[in-house]
Order: sequence, then structure tokens, then C-alpha cells
Amino acid sequence: MSADIVFHLASYGVNHLDRDMDALIEDNVGFVARLLEVTAKWPVRRFVHTGSCSEYGMASSEGSYFCEEQPLSPISLYGAAKAASVLYANALAIRLGVPFVTLRLFGVFGIGEAAQRLVPYLIDRLQSNQPVDLTPGEQVRDFLYVDDVVEAFLAAARCEALAPYQAYNVCSGKAVSIREMGEIIANELNSPRHLLQWGTRPYREDEAMWIVGNNRRFVEATHWTPKTSVVEGVRRVIAAAEARGRETAPKHGF
Repeated sequence: MSADIVFHLASYGVNHLDRDMDALIEDNVGFVARLLEVTAKWPVRRFVHTGSCSEYGMASSEGSYFCEEQPLSPISLYGAAKAASVLYANALAIRLGVPFVTLRLFGVFGIGEAAQRLVPYLIDRLQSNQPVDLTPGEQVRDFLYVDDVVEAFLAAARCEALAPYQAYNVCSGKAVSIREMGEIIANELNSPRHLLQWGTRPYREDEAMWIVGNNRRFVEATHWTPKTSVVEGVRRVIAAAEARGRETAPKHGF
């Protein structure tokens, strides 16, 4: 077995309930280390590792955009584990001679997302005409549709201009609040706004209020740009959910 491009997307801790400390280290740091040791024997042209915007921690101020040059200062255990995976794997990759690049993803959403995540949770509740328990919704995020993320990984595999042992932000660079996202979904489903019960759920202890990235470094190197707006991405997810609903609906016949 061998390959010239390796994409590593596995991680533990994306779900905020997954906070087993041993698993955070083993599944984020240990796994990528072992994968590097195995693939170092292959003719690998590029090893593309998946990082996270959680590695940055808190923004210095509202309205500031995370850049790759700034120090990592995670405030969550997941963010710390992801930062550790990048630092350790970079050092190991240099030692093994594996061209290693990290793509730090921001706010990925789309078809196939886990049910407890914001967009599928909102769609499921609103389609069922049920109230949605939500935080006050003041958090600001940088949402990126999954198809654009796939294109970013392919661009990273093809582009010779990406420097090895560096991290690149993969994001839209556009600020959208959680409240705005909720209202977009409600509008697309023609759902009454009173079902969005803002403030009935508290913020998490490690909740960052502003996470928006600067994608200039990656865009200049690869000429990649996100093509799917938040509204269009939401429409695609809703269409997929409606299609699944039709497929699972009981069939009546004679």
C-alpha cells in the first residue's frame, strides 16, 4: 500500500461532549504520529492534516480576524489537543522528511453533518414545528460549506506553492452570527420566528464569542475561493433533509 497524497481528517472532540482527556491526546496527537510513521515509507508528495480554528482561542477583540502568524492560545481542551497535534506532527514530519501541511478549518457545515450540530439541529426542530432551545445567539462564526472545503483540500494537494510545515486558514472570511444563521434557516423553511427560543440555553464555559478567519495566505497560494454562500449552503442542506424525509416516509399502496 502507498499513496502520493495523504489526507488526514480524523479527530476526536468536535462534539463538545467528547472530552475524555486520554482520547483527546491519543486520537489527535497519537494517531497522526503513527500515520506519519507509516506513510513516511511511501512516495508522499504531500501530507494534508486537518487543523481547527479552535487552536487560536479567543480573538483579541471583536472584529479581529485570525491570521496564521498569531500565537496559538486555545481555551478548550479540544483546541489544545488539535494545536498539540499540529506542533508534534510538524516536528515529526520534519524528522521523517514528510511534506506536511495543515489546513485550519473554520465553521464547516453541510450535508451529512452530525445531528447535534447547529444547522441540522435547527432544521430538524423547525421542520417538525418544534421550539428550538438556543443560546442568546451573539456568537459570531465563519461558516464554510462542505463542498468548498473539499475543493480546498484538492487545491492543497495540487498546489506546489504551499510551503511545507505551515498552517493555512481555510475559511470564508465572512462574519455571521448564530442568530443570523437561525433566522436564515427559519426564513428558508417559512417557520415562525417564535420557535427560535433565544436565550433558553446558556453559553458553554469555553464558548468563544468571535471566530472569523483571514484566508489571504491560502487564497494567494492556491487561488482557491469559497463559492457557496451561507444561504445557498442552507438551501442544499434543507433539500437533502427533505429528500431523506420522503425516502423514509411510509409507503401506502394496495
